Amino acid sequence: MQKLNEGRSHVIDPPGVKRTAYLVEPGDVGKTQGKYLGQEPYVFQADDVGRLVEVTVGFTPGYMSWRFTSMFEDLRKQYPDPKPYKVSE
Repeated sequence: MQKLNEGRSHVIDPPGVKRTAYLVEPGDVGKTQGKYLGQEPYVFQADDVGRLVEVTVGFTPGYMSWRFTSMFEDLRKQYPDPKPYKVSE
């Protein structure tokens, strides 16, 4: 994954929480990453290449979670999701 920043805190985050952004690259396809949404392992697919990933650490000691997208609007605008989440109706 291509690292996009060194970790930022969002206004809603408690002290010590950092969010680091990455872009999924072709070499990540087929690799498994644990803690997707804080729980599940996830295997990156070919259509995930170019997606923005945000890793969050620091809510509690040893805590790590990640998800596709970012809390930061500037990153979402710069790296729009080619495969956005679908909202259930």
